[in-house]
Amino acid sequence: MNPPITGPDVVTINGPSTSTVDHVEGRPKRIIKLPKRLEDSIIKLLPDPSVTEHGGVTENGKTTRPLKLNKIFLHLHDYNIATALLTATGFLNELEDLKSHSGLTFFLPNDQSFTRLPPSVEIQSLSSGKKILLIKAHVCSGYYRLAVLQSAVLQNLPTFATDATGAELYTLNISGINGRVTVSTGIVKGTLVEILYDQKPIVVYGVPKVLLPKEIFGNKLV
Repeated sequence: MNPPITGPDVVTINGPSTSTVDHVEGRPKRIIKLPKRLEDSIIKLLPDPSVTEHGGVTENGKTTRPLKLNKIFLHLHDYNIATALLTATGFLNELEDLKSHSGLTFFLPNDQSFTRLPPSVEIQSLSSGKKILLIKAHVCSGYYRLAVLQSAVLQNLPTFATDATGAELYTLNISGINGRVTVSTGIVKGTLVEILYDQKPIVVYGVPKVLLPKEIFGNKLV
């Protein structure tokens, strides 16, 4: 337990307006109590505890700007390719420009997962539009913390690629069994291996597979 803060002058901001003088070690100790209306004015100037580095919370439960996503992904190791896709496609900036959101959940493939892709999958040869849909298919709107996913069965969970196409496409199936969380696109299945970042309303999970959408690569990989 930390000792109380002491000194020659202690200022308290509650109670009726009074002023007393005491003496400690031969030095005057002045205690000033401010009127309630003045205390309220001071409290209004203090930071709002509901506001985080990722913005405040609106009445409908959505979080407002700013989103400092670049700062998060800058320090991730072994996830350079996925981060490069997020940046090069402009999707990361698109997310940072969101006026409000209900949270963001990233399923980020590690670098090794890109080196283990089937021969038929050539991401570099994809059009820019398909590259954007590919990386958007790894991000969901909403804050899905690990404790929720470990005991959940989420079918056809929309991604940002779903929103971009305006149809029930590019969805994810997530299931949690005995604390193990599996994410599937229908043709690729990966397990969450680590939490790279978790500060509400943003969580970033690491996965050992590129979550290839069947809408781009077909129903069967060769």
